[in-house]
Amino acid sequence: MNANDFANDISEEIQAIVTQAEEALEKTGVYGWNLVTAATPVLTGRARASWLLNVDFAKDTTVPPVKSKTLVYADPVVPKVSFDINRNQALVVSNNVEYIDVLEHGGGRRTAFAMVATAKPKIDRELNRRLKKIK
Repeated sequence: MNANDFANDISEEIQAIVTQAEEALEKTGVYGWNLVTAATPVLTGRARASWLLNVDFAKDTTVPPVKSKTLVYADPVVPKVSFDINRNQALVVSNNVEYIDVLEHGGGRRTAFAMVATAKPKIDRELNRRLKKIK
């Protein structure tokens, strides 16, 4: 085996691992979306129906002056779950309902449902389990 063959073999192996990791990430993102959606209380169904799973190409984890509805913890008040795909992308579960923070953390007389806080450790374990299977 010459150096070029070896380099090509290594490159193919790395690409296979990257592909498997991306698949694990996507499946875990769907798993997390399902957990958070199922844990969201239903009165009108609006909050539960508003969960989205997207790839954030900017990977912006800052909280703008208006409360962010993304599940990327840039502020301890904002519920977040984000999975880095690479340096420039993150898989993000978000909700555009204006009262999602109140449902997550509680407020006034409302009890916190902690949909994201409850799901996050389960999502982390699932992602680790899937990544450990990569060969």
